Amino acid sequence: MGLLNRVNAGDFESRPDAAASRQFTKRRPNDGRGEKLMDVLEHSPVPSGVVLLRENEFTRGGRMWGQSLFMLIFGTVFCGIVITVLVMALVGGAIIALPCFLIFSIPFFMFGGPMVIGGLDTIINPEPLEDVTHKFWYDKNNKFLALIEHCRDVEEDEEYAPELIREFYLADSDEIKVISDPPSDGAVSAGYTQVVLWDQNTDKESRILLFLDSFPYSKKAEPAVEKAREYSIIMRIPYSKKPIWEQNAFNQEVVNPDGGIFITRGGPGVADLD
Repeated sequence: MGLLNRVNAGDFESRPDAAASRQFTKRRPNDGRGEKLMDVLEHSPVPSGVVLLRENEFTRGGRMWGQSLFMLIFGTVFCGIVITVLVMALVGGAIIALPCFLIFSIPFFMFGGPMVIGGLDTIINPEPLEDVTHKFWYDKNNKFLALIEHCRDVEEDEEYAPELIREFYLADSDEIKVISDPPSDGAVSAGYTQVVLWDQNTDKESRILLFLDSFPYSKKAEPAVEKAREYSIIMRIPYSKKPIWEQNAFNQEVVNPDGGIFITRGGPGVADLD
């Protein structure tokens, strides 16, 4: 089913609520619409006014050899450095300095130890391999968005019940944006460009409500911009044309209210609306 597909309703109709016709100054709290919509989609035709924005398929679990080996190698390096220093201190007779070396080694073991354990655990005791499909459904009449996950165990060939991953009503401050993360030095990361649902006036740590789509990095971000325009038309919300840096998604008034030096590991993620 494509983005612009519309299927008429069967027994369930998505009719505008009174609250959906007015502009929101605060986000409307969840009222169980996501669970109801998920149940209808499982047993009835797609309701009128509800469209499938995107369908994303991927695999999850398994041994993930690449990630496991990466964790093992780097974890072993961090732990190995400290162990080597400690052994050299003992062999060299620097017993008096041993307490200092032990204190110095704590951060290395705290960082490297979990990586080694996690890498071994992923290889020895992997999570079941699963085929996963994320479906992004949008109710235009009520300005409501639901992300529903469908999962199948590959080895057992067993389909799990669908799960509601995220649901929320749109607010009048929401818009579509394109964010970019350029490639890093040394080709550690190839970079990417993402289409996101964005709340500029949020009081949460992140302004990102939902990641809608992802593309390889490019300076002009043409594919992402085109997709952002499409989402804007379907969802009937504004699209901010200028791509911005991913780190701008951090709400500095919340994560850095004192205006000091702000250091973070990774991107901002999505806002916690609960």
